[in-house]
Amino acid sequence: MAKDPHACNRIFCIYEDRPKCEVGVRLAILSLSRSIQHARVVVFTPRSSAQLRDWIATQENVSWQPSPSANSHGWDTKPYCLLKLLEKGAREVVWLDSDLIVTGDLIEHLEQTPVDSLIVAEEPSHLPYQGTGVRTKAWTMPPSRELGFTVNTSFLRVRPLHQRLLEQWASMVEHPEYAEAQKLEMLDRPFHLSSDQDLLGALLGSEEFSSVQVTALRAGTQIVHSGGLLMDRLWHRLRRVFGVKPILFHAIAMKPWDAFEKHGSVQGFKWSVLRLALETSEYVTIAHSYRKKLGVPCPWMDWRTPMGRFLLLFEFLGKAVPGLPLALAAETLRLFGLKRISRPANPKL
Repeated sequence: MAKDPHACNRIFCIYEDRPKCEVGVRLAILSLSRSIQHARVVVFTPRSSAQLRDWIATQENVSWQPSPSANSHGWDTKPYCLLKLLEKGAREVVWLDSDLIVTGDLIEHLEQTPVDSLIVAEEPSHLPYQGTGVRTKAWTMPPSRELGFTVNTSFLRVRPLHQRLLEQWASMVEHPEYAEAQKLEMLDRPFHLSSDQDLLGALLGSEEFSSVQVTALRAGTQIVHSGGLLMDRLWHRLRRVFGVKPILFHAIAMKPWDAFEKHGSVQGFKWSVLRLALETSEYVTIAHSYRKKLGVPCPWMDWRTPMGRFLLLFEFLGKAVPGLPLALAAETLRLFGLKRISRPANPKL
């Protein structure tokens, strides 16, 4: 367990307003507590169950607060949560999505990153519209730089000098065009209005915020986006097999705890592949080690198909090993031109 030299000034922030996903909050808190000694955690849960609030009360250095803004919800609440904690005097706020598990030395990474740098995560590389420049242009802002990757806001580290950026981000969340796009299904939204992270990426590529230093957690090695068949690249998984230790695992797509409830919308062979990907997911296998402390039933940890049981026999070689056959299959499909996710063309704001 790492000791946090700046525990008195650093706050970890988690938000969740979906009762079905409260188990993810518990996993995030337990993994933080295991990885970081005396980590201070604030959980914003505007619609949480009494059971979660009672459980939070039993955790050392963890507190609960209602939503920071009546106008925000879901992932759009991030700038409001971060601003509220900075305004209360925090010198550093670290945002964790409620479906993250800490596995590596997060404190060492924070301490080694330049003190003024905004830390973000990197979006999976297989997704279209990679980069920040296309988003900056789509928002009709003068582009100034290209970060070379798409911003993923599952993890963020901010400081008081980022307050103006966060305020502008919150303003964009309230833009009528963005609000209207959120009424559509994810793949029907214009790419620059898809989610909060597209707004932040647009800002970071703009002339106004070109001086903001940005550091990214690299997808596949520092943060693993775990979910489905395509998220994880074969060579990233091989690097983990041979010793690369990620800092975070992210249940980015279908959540393992409610996957079976969504079975009705995914059938046949596709469902079989998704279920196998979930069974062999490193997020799920890591979550097993926290099961006794979660305080809630977790039948999703017991789902096993014959093939899943067989592949998990090789987990003793490393948690990245059981999923290698699926990663190889996905890479083969890419070589043969597997169709990528497509989104609507970019409209003008």
